[in-house]
Amino acid sequence: MMEKVKNAPVKYVIGVVRFPPVADLDKFAGAIQTALGDEYPFGSSPRFTELSIKVDEKGVEVTPQEVALWQFLNADRTCGIIVNQGLVGLHTTAYENHEDFLGKLLRVAEVARGLEGNPLRFVEALALRYVDLIVPNEGETLSDYMQAKLPTDIGIDGLTMNDGVNVLGMKSSVGNIRLQVFLNPKTVLPTDLISPLFVDSGWGWELPEREFVTIDTDHATVYAPPIEVEKIDIREHMFSLRKPISDIFKKIATQHAMKVWGLE
Repeated sequence: MMEKVKNAPVKYVIGVVRFPPVADLDKFAGAIQTALGDEYPFGSSPRFTELSIKVDEKGVEVTPQEVALWQFLNADRTCGIIVNQGLVGLHTTAYENHEDFLGKLLRVAEVARGLEGNPLRFVEALALRYVDLIVPNEGETLSDYMQAKLPTDIGIDGLTMNDGVNVLGMKSSVGNIRLQVFLNPKTVLPTDLISPLFVDSGWGWELPEREFVTIDTDHATVYAPPIEVEKIDIREHMFSLRKPISDIFKKIATQHAMKVWGLE
């Protein structure tokens, strides 16, 4: 397993497995906590307008909606299991490496699959989403770190650009990818990810004092109609979703950036 890279720019990762809704969410979530509660002891299900996690051809989208949802955080509150009526997932602000993260996510999926009544008989979607924050060191610029073209102004005298975003949709052999490159956004994370779950977890970041870029890469496979879980290898598929995300990041970053981040 790769050692943790202290300077790596990844700030947030979420992975989800979506399936047809279960009838009793509290029973389903309780069974998952019983199985994994030693590792994720802090459970909560606040009653408010909260997240609806949608996975389709566009990727993972998080929007406020009245839905029932549970979260179980680990002891240091840096990683949490997400459970709703038709989804189990894992998200973290302390990403070590993809083997570690996907291993934990797959364990959650295996626990859900093994519960009484076999609620995870069919899979509707699988998805991964990575958010990276790029902040140049003192005396450096974003061009020292980014090979990808950044959002630019339109060349009108008297106008200067404050912020911008480039969005690119792509198709892979296993699904659809959405790449968003934000220049100096008003929040470190994309706004659809800023939710009551983050408040509950105590997660948040201050805006950098100099120019910065947020890279948001989302890769999802949707099964329509849902596919029997025995007919797919969830582990292999999750690793297949992750590889293009890694390839995109390596294409975007300069050699200098990879050296600074210890990723050479």
